[in-house]
Amino acid sequence: MIRLESVDPGNWRLGLKVSESQKGFGSDDMRLLARTYDFSQLFIDERYQGKGFGTEAAKQILRMMESDGRYDKVILCYIDGNEAARNMYEKLGFYLTGECDEDEIMMEKVLT
Repeated sequence: MIRLESVDPGNWRLGLKVSESQKGFGSDDMRLLARTYDFSQLFIDERYQGKGFGTEAAKQILRMMESDGRYDKVILCYIDGNEAARNMYEKLGFYLTGECDEDEIMMEKVLT
């Protein structure tokens, strides 16, 4: 079972890292942790990447957003070349919008 946990003063020093293959697609580890603190970013430690945990965590976040009832759609971006992210987002029902911001490719999903 996947459990979402906010980054807080008691757990931010757990030594979480992204895998070497993902380092070119995001910020350094400390900056990623800072962004997860305000929940604008999902962070999966390198030990758990590629095992479906990110997909399950994203599903939980999407369910929370749908049940909240305040959101019509979700817009996100991934760095060009990060096929793992693109594949995960497509599996979750996101589609390309055709918009880009430099090397960031935009996707969206309409919530039901």
